[in-house]
Amino acid sequence: MVMTLEAAQWVRDGLSELIRLVNSDSASTADARRVLAESKAFAAQVAVLQADSAALVAARERHGDGGAGVLAQTVGVRRREAAGQVKAVQQLQSMPDVRDAVTEGRIPLANAKTLARASNRTSVGEVARDEGLLEKAASLAPENFAREAGRWVGKRQRDGGESEYRRQRARRRLSIWKDDDDGMVRLRAELDPVTGAKLHKRLLKEAERLRRCDVRNPGAQQRTLPQRLADALDALTAPGDTAAGSAGRASTDITIVQHLSPEGDKAFAEIPLCWGCHDKVHYHDWQVVPDGGLHTIEPPERIRHGPAHAPDPPLTRGPHRGGASDRHQPPMVTPGEQAEAPSTSYATDPLFAVA
Repeated sequence: MVMTLEAAQWVRDGLSELIRLVNSDSASTADARRVLAESKAFAAQVAVLQADSAALVAARERHGDGGAGVLAQTVGVRRREAAGQVKAVQQLQSMPDVRDAVTEGRIPLANAKTLARASNRTSVGEVARDEGLLEKAASLAPENFAREAGRWVGKRQRDGGESEYRRQRARRRLSIWKDDDDGMVRLRAELDPVTGAKLHKRLLKEAERLRRCDVRNPGAQQRTLPQRLADALDALTAPGDTAAGSAGRASTDITIVQHLSPEGDKAFAEIPLCWGCHDKVHYHDWQVVPDGGLHTIEPPERIRHGPAHAPDPPLTRGPHRGGASDRHQPPMVTPGEQAEAPSTSYATDPLFAVA
């Protein structure tokens, strides 16, 4: 126990010394960059140390939450953040190579959490065996690696990521509450990619309309982008949908999201649809088609043919010499003329197909 306290004190003293050196007049830009690079390692080490210690306490005291409550209370972080940290470190137990990379500072904890989620959707073995994925976890920023890991998971799911999308859809939620400290109302939302893309598009469109209104009124207060987005949310959720251009008409949202590969030489395009249209495309063979620079969806093509008709008799050639009884007899047609006669059968001639 004495050795544990001494080791913890050494860490604290070392960090205090680094803070002092960085803030001294003798610190150079190169020194600050080296400290930042090293902090990546010990920040991840501290996160693993905290999760392991909290898990030990929870197991000994039978808390039953894996240590999330102890970590939140002792360290002073939000319960949700503590739960995520504990869960990620626990999942790393089954991937010792990834855990070592985290504690050595080669992979940031945020990317380790993404790897853990990827293993849940596929398997621990697939994640651990993919050296390319681990290299990207070490080199990419967390937001870029999250997108890359999402594509990696989608390629390995038999349904093309449909089950993952439905899981995301089931996890959607929104919270709204009043902060007692300053009286402001706060919102927090987690949306599936399709809903999130649609909402993002609507808010940006309305915020741009508000920006143009501000430009036309130079004497009025010019709103910042966050302020315009807040006002856009208010306008879009007002009774009667008072946002410009709505006119009370329902519309179909089709959003195309394009991503670049980490190297910047490949583009990945995704088309998020509304929930009803999404089912039509995936389960009822509807097609997304361009329409004057926009996109819409159309039902599968169904070809119907009209009723069959007998060919019309060819016209009589030459002067008529018969009596009245001959006028109703079909004229003689040579084989060559028969071959040249056009068909008027709606059943066999594709020119008369009715879509």
